[in-house]
Amino acid sequence: MKKTADNTRKLFYPALALTVAGANPAFAGDERPNIVLIIADDCRMLDLGCYGSPDAVTPNIDRLAQQGLKFNNFFQSTAMSSPTRHCLLTGLYPVRSGAYPNHTFIGEGVKTLPQYLKDAGYRVALQGKRHIAPLSAFPFEYLGENEDHVDPAKIEPFIADAKAKNQPFFLYVASHDPHSPWTRGDRSLFDAKKLTLPPTLVDTEETRNKYANYLAEINQLDSDVGKVDALIEKYGLTDHTVFIFTSEQGHSFPFAKWTCYDAGLQTAFIVRWKGVVRPESKTSAICEYVDVTPTIIDMAGGKQPNDLDGKSFLPVITGKTGKFKDAAYAVQTSRGIIAGPDYYGIRSVRDAKYRYILNLTPDMTFRCASTQKNDAVWASWTEKAKTDNFAQQQVQRYCQRPKEELYDIIKDPFQMNNLADDPKSAKVIQSMRKKLEQWMKQQGDAGQETELKALEHQVKRGGNTQNRNLLQAIRQHQHAVHIKDGWIRDPYIYLSTDGYYYLTGTTPNPGDPREDSDKYNLGLTPFSQKIGLKKSIVGYKIRVWRSANLADWEYLGEPFSLENGYWKNISPETFADPGSGDKEWLLWAPEIYDADGDRIFVHTSPSPFRDGANLVVVKGGLSSGVYEFPMGDDMRKKHDPSLFRDDDGKWYLTWGNTFIAPLKPQFGGLAAPPKRIDPSNRIIGHEGATIRKIGKKYVHFGTAWSTDRPRQGSYNLYYCTADSVGGPYGERRFAGRFLGHGTPFQDKEGRWWCTAFFNANVSPLDGKDIQTKDLSETAQTINEQGVTIVPLEVKIMENGDVSVRAKDQRYAVPGPDEVQKF
Repeated sequence: MKKTADNTRKLFYPALALTVAGANPAFAGDERPNIVLIIADDCRMLDLGCYGSPDAVTPNIDRLAQQGLKFNNFFQSTAMSSPTRHCLLTGLYPVRSGAYPNHTFIGEGVKTLPQYLKDAGYRVALQGKRHIAPLSAFPFEYLGENEDHVDPAKIEPFIADAKAKNQPFFLYVASHDPHSPWTRGDRSLFDAKKLTLPPTLVDTEETRNKYANYLAEINQLDSDVGKVDALIEKYGLTDHTVFIFTSEQGHSFPFAKWTCYDAGLQTAFIVRWKGVVRPESKTSAICEYVDVTPTIIDMAGGKQPNDLDGKSFLPVITGKTGKFKDAAYAVQTSRGIIAGPDYYGIRSVRDAKYRYILNLTPDMTFRCASTQKNDAVWASWTEKAKTDNFAQQQVQRYCQRPKEELYDIIKDPFQMNNLADDPKSAKVIQSMRKKLEQWMKQQGDAGQETELKALEHQVKRGGNTQNRNLLQAIRQHQHAVHIKDGWIRDPYIYLSTDGYYYLTGTTPNPGDPREDSDKYNLGLTPFSQKIGLKKSIVGYKIRVWRSANLADWEYLGEPFSLENGYWKNISPETFADPGSGDKEWLLWAPEIYDADGDRIFVHTSPSPFRDGANLVVVKGGLSSGVYEFPMGDDMRKKHDPSLFRDDDGKWYLTWGNTFIAPLKPQFGGLAAPPKRIDPSNRIIGHEGATIRKIGKKYVHFGTAWSTDRPRQGSYNLYYCTADSVGGPYGERRFAGRFLGHGTPFQDKEGRWWCTAFFNANVSPLDGKDIQTKDLSETAQTINEQGVTIVPLEVKIMENGDVSVRAKDQRYAVPGPDEVQKF
């Protein structure tokens, strides 16, 4: 104990001097600790080994708990990622900061933890998920892209440089795991049939399978925590670094995320600080995410702001006290969540014995992404509820809630027995309700009035300046709009029946550092090497994003990989060849569809099985991990496959520029021999052929180089029309320049767009005067890397024919290098 006290004095007296001296960065030098904070994404506290899970495999997080201090009563102020992270990084409760719905942003003038720490002389960096806005208010060094998984290769240069320069640093590592869809981690570690499910969940096969997938992704999270810790040790910084892990809110199974129950709001929080924190220590002190910013400022010796809602719990960390707060408060704003209700506000207060919950609109039905009909778990619950009383009770409890709820946390830790109607609880309810009302008043929370204003505080609804500009440009439908950064080719956008746009395309594997360092890699290994460029960056996984508005994209993970594909089962020796390692597996041009509750992917793959395109049916939703390949060998030699569904519900497959064939029911193979559908005067183009029905006409789109020579000139979109899906089609016509492999789609308002992307051998050109430039020397474009959507003017003529032309002038006019005259 004496050694711990001595080390505490060494570390904290300089910090105290900093506070008194107004945070002079030079005062304490390198005696100030480095601080690493790793945050999970949708991870229930009780699903970690050190917090009592009998099934979790989390050796690295468990080791941290053994080496440090474990908090048993740590809470968030809301059970959604974006407002949670804003609360963590501002020291303000959600309504007061303005960041209270999901996909939110803080109000103007709100100061953040990275700002406070930079003022104190710290370097600050973030790697991984952001979900914070505006970024100008969070002056991190951003290590990689927003969608990145935890990537030690992107973190290490920062740590090495900070150490070399003797700079104290704060490293915020934001994992995507275990956010659904649960596609990562070692699934073989878990036997779904033997899992111990939380008592709130209905025990079905679907629940167990999904829970096993979820635990596998927690194992992936744990592995990444270990890798970051290993970097700290590698650079000899363990003794000088505060290492913090927190699990964020609960999982997306019912009764956790999007609720005010403990499973949603209670979070793991572990602090390792050698020489300061006693190993294997625990505390029952009630602390909140809102307290993290002032605590870390305190650790860094910064000047404490005087207008925060949170306060420093450093005395709890140092062992000076075992008590901190009497209660923790929470809000839940369901307006604006995915598949959520028009409004459903919840407020809550939790002390050491009770949780009190106030549902502002109990007459409303609560719903969320987990209660959609195509959610495999929820569907299994509702089916079981027809014959099982517990299932019926839980389905009803989750969707229909009373105005007030009260739970005895000691006797009922999973909050399954509501005491609100018990006369014996009247005084407790009165006391808790009064506490909650006083807190709401202090926060400026007007309850239902505040809820109805939630959309004004969402980035995706235009609250953020950048997204307001994007949304305005999309509404105007006059000019090209760059909607997403990152390395992506052949982007494909699909408006699903659930009301969301889904985006996929040819991409690197997640975390590939070349996505940043080799931005203009062509992805074409033989061609790239021929002209002296680098090896292909293309990966072997399908990555998917979704958006409610084409401006704000949420990463959904990698629901399919060539490892899961048909051809690996057919030809395992091809995939096992040492020359065909992971980096040689190439998955190109994926497209996504939905059909009767299932997700459908088609894609082409030049390596390692060159003829091995796939049509994949993902059963039971995007994240199920259950794949079927009903086309079998019929997908052999199907370059750039695409699907078209006619008005009568019949599906067609196109490929190879262009063959077409109808499909059997449930995609069970080709229903007739394929036939070519070329324009009447020439072939449609090089790749990317698709069919769209516009009016009564079938419109066949394809893309080709303007010079008719591969990778020479601009890459353009052409089309032809027919009265029947099988043709005959008329002459090839020009739709737009620089729209190679572009795929036209309609948005929710019926406006037509075409995707565009960087596809060139040189950096993008300026769009000024582009109509007069001859680009025949090499492949050139005006598109930046990422995804651009270009507005199309689509007209149905008096004779019933269809006219298609890009509206943006830079894309609307054929160039002088165009060999076909229009």
